[in-house]
Amino acid sequence: MRLVMRSCRVTSRESRAVQVMAEEWNTNLLALVYGIGRGDLEFLGINDAGQLTIQFESAEIPIVRVIEKAGLSGSFNLRIPYLVAARARRVEEAFRAAIGKVGLAAAVLLAYPVKVSAYRLFLRTFLHARSNYGLQVGSSNELKFVLSLDGLDNRLIVCDGVKTQSYLHLAERAVRKRYRVVITIGSVADLTAIVDYPWTTRPEIALRLKAYSTVPGHWSHATGRHSKFGLAADEVKQVAQTLTDGSLTDTATTVMMHPGSQVQETSALAQFGEQIARVYLELREQGLDSLEVIDIGGGIPVDYTGTGATTTPEAYAENLMRGVTEGLREASTEEIPRGFIVESGRYIMAPSSMVVVKIIDVRSVYPSTPPTTPNAERTVKSLVARLRSANSVEEIEGILSSVEGEDHGKTLESMVQREVMLGMLVVAARQRLAELGIDPPPSNTEFLKPRYLVTGEFSVFNSIIDHLIVDQYFPVIPVTRLRGRPRSTVRLVDMTCDSDGEISKFCLKNLDRVLLTEDFIPLTTRAPCIREGIPIPEIKSLQNSHVVIALTGAYQDTVISGQGMFARLPSVVLDVMDDGSWSVDVERSS
Repeated sequence: MRLVMRSCRVTSRESRAVQVMAEEWNTNLLALVYGIGRGDLEFLGINDAGQLTIQFESAEIPIVRVIEKAGLSGSFNLRIPYLVAARARRVEEAFRAAIGKVGLAAAVLLAYPVKVSAYRLFLRTFLHARSNYGLQVGSSNELKFVLSLDGLDNRLIVCDGVKTQSYLHLAERAVRKRYRVVITIGSVADLTAIVDYPWTTRPEIALRLKAYSTVPGHWSHATGRHSKFGLAADEVKQVAQTLTDGSLTDTATTVMMHPGSQVQETSALAQFGEQIARVYLELREQGLDSLEVIDIGGGIPVDYTGTGATTTPEAYAENLMRGVTEGLREASTEEIPRGFIVESGRYIMAPSSMVVVKIIDVRSVYPSTPPTTPNAERTVKSLVARLRSANSVEEIEGILSSVEGEDHGKTLESMVQREVMLGMLVVAARQRLAELGIDPPPSNTEFLKPRYLVTGEFSVFNSIIDHLIVDQYFPVIPVTRLRGRPRSTVRLVDMTCDSDGEISKFCLKNLDRVLLTEDFIPLTTRAPCIREGIPIPEIKSLQNSHVVIALTGAYQDTVISGQGMFARLPSVVLDVMDDGSWSVDVERSS
């Protein structure tokens, strides 16, 4: 999801009470700051020792203990199969409840999209969670991969994407292997390929339609009439006529329409549901009376920010099914769909993986030493005194600008003295703004720029490529010392020789007062927003410690870059038993 939030701007007119006292900090405040235990970070917690934990029904496991037990010297991907099964069941149960609530008698079939993650252990976990769970593929290569999996007789496979001859050949092979294969027609070219193919064993057919009712979400710009996926309204009529006139009429069992990804407004889902239900009935009336299933795609959003503000699977399913019911209001009993296919991928997989990053270097942007000359010391004291008496943002900015503008760059020593002064004055300026109840202005980046640069043993390009290609927000959380007020904020940079190789964005959560780091950087606002700088509890103990980049289970394994020729990180699989015992299994990188 490309996070759509307001920029952090608070003026003096919005002054608030400022919370700065360290003794008032507790694990509840830290959990709020990082989003721990909220939204899709609900599986994380903080124990009494200030350690980040993974919470299961039967156990609470500190991540630092997983690191110790794995015995690896560097960073790794932590895999949690339990969460795959748990999230899949939650989606299924949400739709079952929603369907029952509107009085329909229809089955729920989950078809997980392989493109989201083809990690074999996760696929096996998903498929073993329920005997009727299936898969969705979008290419002949993905179908070939699925057919290499064992013990999946009678499972549903939805075959989407462009239909080449090799793709159709594999689909027929899957039918012969006793899979339930549903091939989509998303274009007239698909129709031609399917009609002309010399079937000996025929699959089922789904008509994929463009979603003309726009549902706001990350990919809503790619839906509607301009979508690359699905049949246009006039093409649907052409396909329906061809199928009814030919020998494939009885194989057309499914109507498919997808609302998009990361759906943000559930109110629009009802209109979407009503539209697909009406089209389903109209196609039955036009002669495709074998239609009995509606495929509504995925779209359940993931709350990457930990704000708890995104749509839950339960609300998603209820709103969609309310619209479907409205669309079916005039239908007879025989016309009611017997099943709904749900292709939720991101929601099921995102929490199942996290990158555990070892910190190998910590640097300060500003020198940590005090002024080394009497003149510099007097200058700093004078400027700090002026800052403490300043009463506006403009006055404070003017004092800092006077230091930035001075000619201190002729020698290394003069550069050092200027940087020492700026480092001290920026903190003093933030402190004064906090006392005035004014948020530092985003126009002056020095006010909020993280003071520390932290190098992690990983590659953004290999581990969280979506951070670069779609501006995806990923939460970064320390694994230890989560007890008191954070010391400061940092930028987490990787080992690549590339300026894009860093992750430093942090979502400030909403609170009725401002929480600050020890060096007076705001950690909360009235409304969630994104800023640069990840809060860190302690700086001195940061080297050789670890942070986690959470919610990396969706797409990050399948979409990677070879920048820097870094190998993939090894995987550590965390298994939890019903009695609360747990174990780890290390899978080395190739």
